[in-house]
Amino acid sequence: MYGTELRIENRSGQPKRFLIKRREGEPSAIERICTEAQEIGWQTVDGHIDFEIELNPGENRVIRVKFHDLAGKECNGDNLPYRLKAMLRRYLCEMRDNYVMPMRCRFAGSR
Repeated sequence: MYGTELRIENRSGQPKRFLIKRREGEPSAIERICTEAQEIGWQTVDGHIDFEIELNPGENRVIRVKFHDLAGKECNGDNLPYRLKAMLRRYLCEMRDNYVMPMRCRFAGSR
């Protein structure tokens, strides 16, 4: 699992148990893991979270990872430098995509 939401479906004719793993650097930020109908127990193992779900034949569920609200936490001092670096990276990528690459393609096609 890579995102915070996963749709899983049992396409077989018999009940199936699924083991799901998700890499998580900060497991304490997770409030709960749940489907529409139930909360799912989970555990931390070597930088991952693991949990299981059993589905009946033809059944599908959406599993969601819910995180604690971090809005009340203070911003750290790295916030502004990070934003400036991200802005610079985006600007340089725009220049590369809009100016440098089209010029290379033009010169490569003229050979």
